[in-house]
Amino acid sequence: MKTLKRLFLYFRPYLGIMILYLVMGALIVSLAMLLPQITKAIIASVIGDTPFSILGHTPSSKDALFLELAVAWLTIVIVRQGLSYIRGYLMAKSSIKAVCKMREDIFEKLVWQSQTFLRNENTGNIMTVINGDTEMIKNFFTGTVPAILEAIFGFIFASIMIGQMSWIMVLTAYLFVVPLFLISRKFSKVFYKWYHFVRESSADLSMTTQENITGIRIVKAYAQEEQEKKKFKEKNDAFRYHGINYMVVWGKHFIPFGIISNLPNIVLTIMAALLVINGNTHFMMLDQTMSVAEFVAIGGYVGYILVPFQQINNWLNQTQQAATSAEKVFRFLNTGSIITSKKDAQTVDPTCVNIKMEHVGFSANKTQIIEDVTIDLPQGKSLGIMGTTGSGKTMVTNLMTRFFDVTEGAVTINGVDVKDIDLTSLRACFSPVLQDVFLFSDTIAKNIAFGRPDATYDDVCNCAKIAQAHDFILETPDGYDTIVGERGMGLSGGQKQRISIARALLFNAPVLIFDDATSALDMETEQELYHALRSRGSNQSHIIIAHRISSVKDCDEILIMDKGRIIERGTHEELLALHGQYYEIYKEQYSTVLEAV
Repeated sequence: MKTLKRLFLYFRPYLGIMILYLVMGALIVSLAMLLPQITKAIIASVIGDTPFSILGHTPSSKDALFLELAVAWLTIVIVRQGLSYIRGYLMAKSSIKAVCKMREDIFEKLVWQSQTFLRNENTGNIMTVINGDTEMIKNFFTGTVPAILEAIFGFIFASIMIGQMSWIMVLTAYLFVVPLFLISRKFSKVFYKWYHFVRESSADLSMTTQENITGIRIVKAYAQEEQEKKKFKEKNDAFRYHGINYMVVWGKHFIPFGIISNLPNIVLTIMAALLVINGNTHFMMLDQTMSVAEFVAIGGYVGYILVPFQQINNWLNQTQQAATSAEKVFRFLNTGSIITSKKDAQTVDPTCVNIKMEHVGFSANKTQIIEDVTIDLPQGKSLGIMGTTGSGKTMVTNLMTRFFDVTEGAVTINGVDVKDIDLTSLRACFSPVLQDVFLFSDTIAKNIAFGRPDATYDDVCNCAKIAQAHDFILETPDGYDTIVGERGMGLSGGQKQRISIARALLFNAPVLIFDDATSALDMETEQELYHALRSRGSNQSHIIIAHRISSVKDCDEILIMDKGRIIERGTHEELLALHGQYYEIYKEQYSTVLEAV
C-alpha cells in the first residue's frame, strides 16, 4: 500500500487528466452497453414483430428501423474508437511524463551517491532499475490499469443491464467471485517471490554483460573468453531457472483459474436457454421468463461480467511485476547518501583556497586506511605525494574533496571544515585528473569542455596545447570533432591521459590534482607538460600523486606515505639529505645518472 501511495505522488500532477481518463472510460463502456440493446431491437422489432419506439420516435417501416439501428451501431463504434484513442493518448502521455520524472529522480540520486555506495552496488542492478523497472511501471499504468478500470465499469454496467432482464442470472455470476478471489490470493505471494528472483537474476545477467563489454580488452588480453562464456552461462541458467519456475507457478494458477473463470459463461448460457425454452412456466422455483431477443442481448453483456474473472490472473501477474519493480525503484531512492551538504552550508571563495588537514584519520570496514595525516597547502603552492600502491595517496585527495568523510581529525578550507561547505562549491575548487581515465562517447572537444560547456574553441585548443594533446588531436579523422568511444576506445593510454589533463586545465579550478596522471606519458612529454604548466603563471595549487620522482621533484613539499601514514616530508633536496625511502627511490630511478657521477 505504501508503494502504491508513493507511486501516486508521481501521477498526482496529472490528477485532472486521470479524472478525465476515468470519465472517458465510463463513457466508452456506456456506449458499449448500447450495442447489445441494438441487437435486441433488431431481433425483436426487425426480425420479430415487437413495436419499437425511442424518445417518441417510431420508424415508418422495418427497413427504416434497420437502417437507423445500423447507423446508430456504426456511430457508436466510431465514437468509441475515437474516445479510446484520445483516452489512450492521455494516459500514455501522463505515464511517460511520470516515469521520466521517476528516472530523473533515480539518476539524481545516483550522481549524488557516495563512493562507498557506488563501489558496493551492482551496476547491472542500477541499470535494471533505471531502464527495466521504470519501463515495467509505465507499461502497468498504460496497459494494465486501463484494462482493469474498463473491466470494472463494464462489470457494473453489464450487471445493471442484465439485472433489468433477469436478476437471478446476475446473482449466479456473482457466485463465482469468491472461489476466483481465493485462488488469486493463494498464489499472489508465490508469484511475488518468483518474480523477485527473476528480476534479481536479470540484474545479475545485465551486470555480467556490462562488465564484459567494458572490460573486453582485458578478457581478450588474458584469453579468458571461455571463462567469461562459462560465467555468462551460469547467470543465464539462473535466469532461465527462475523464469521457468515462475511460469510453472503461473501455469498451476492458470489451469484451475481458467476452468473456473469459464464456468460462469457456460452456466449463464444454459440458464438463459432454459428460461427461453420454458417460456412463461416457472423455472427452478423462480418466476423468470426470457425472450429470444433478451437472450441474445444478455449474451452480449455476459462477456463484460466475465472479463474480470478471466483476466484477473493476468492482471495479478502484471500487478506483481509492477509492484516488484516499484519496490526496487523506491528501495534505491530510499538509500541515503552518506555524504550530503548541510542546510546552512557555506560556499568557498574560489580566488583563495588554503587547504589544511589536521591529524586526519580514516577507517572503513574496521581497517585503518589513513592515520594522523597533517598537511598545509596554501593557495598557489604545490604538493607532491609518493608511496607504494595502497599507501593512501589517493585517499588523501578523496578526503579533501569529500568523496569520503574523515573519521578522525578535520579537513578545512580557508579555516572552514569541509563538512560545513556546500558540496558543489567544495568540488568546484578542484580540477582532478584521475588514475582511471574516463572519456564520454562524444567529440574530443566536448570531452575537454565537460566541466565548462560554454568554453570557446580557442579555450579548448589552448588547454589541449598545454596538455601536449593538440598535435595528435589534429591527426585524428575529424580533429576536435572526432567521436571517441566509451572510455576513450580508439585512443592510446597516453592520449586519453592528455585529453583528461586538458579537461582539468580548462575547468581551471583553484586546485589541480594529478593522480598518477602522467604514468602513461614518456619522460620527455611529461617534462614538456610540467614546463607548460609552470609557464602559465597562474596562482593555481597543484597536488601531484606519482611514482616517478621526475613528477614531484619541483613541488614545494613532497610527502612519502606508507600504510596510511606520512613517513617523510620535505623538499626534494631535504628528502635526499635524509637518505630515507625517497632517497632509495631516487637511486633506483636515477641509478644511471648516479653511476656516471
